[in-house]
Amino acid sequence: MRLPLLLSLLCLVLSTRTSATRYHVNVAATGSGTGLTWSNAFTDLQEALSIVVPGDDIWVAAGQYKPTSGTTRTISFALRNGVNVYGSFAGTETALEERDLLANPSTLNGDIGEIGLASDNSHSVVTANTITTTIVLDGFRIMNGNNTNGGHGGGLRVTNALGGQVVVRNCRFLNHQSNNYGGAI
Repeated sequence: MRLPLLLSLLCLVLSTRTSATRYHVNVAATGSGTGLTWSNAFTDLQEALSIVVPGDDIWVAAGQYKPTSGTTRTISFALRNGVNVYGSFAGTETALEERDLLANPSTLNGDIGEIGLASDNSHSVVTANTITTTIVLDGFRIMNGNNTNGGHGGGLRVTNALGGQVVVRNCRFLNHQSNNYGGAI
């Protein structure tokens, strides 16, 4: 009696999501905010990262994105297993190859406190923890991480890569600090 019920529940869970979803993020979007199209893009990258599942992609339009609107330095853009994140879109593309990386910079900026004061910046702008799959981070300017109180990786900090990896392409790391290893990564 329990086995058929368990199998039915498992089938239901597995059948609810059969294809990957592409989410769009554009700081200048004014639509419904579902993230499912450019016209209805999320305006905050954190919102997209909070709902994705393995197999999804996130496309981020040109603009500046900060890990938090507050000043909590430990908040970062936390990459998710099996979710690729691509930046530098104009906000109209339908194929990855249509991006113009130079004309449409997507900037992940850790300068969350007083602008220009490094001591109150995010410890790590982007993080990836307990990675078991391959994650692609592609097309971003990542800047102003300051992990100087015992930390590593002001720009990108990867911990516990458990058979997985973070593939970084077409990214620039600018103005990061760390008092141990890897100011940028």
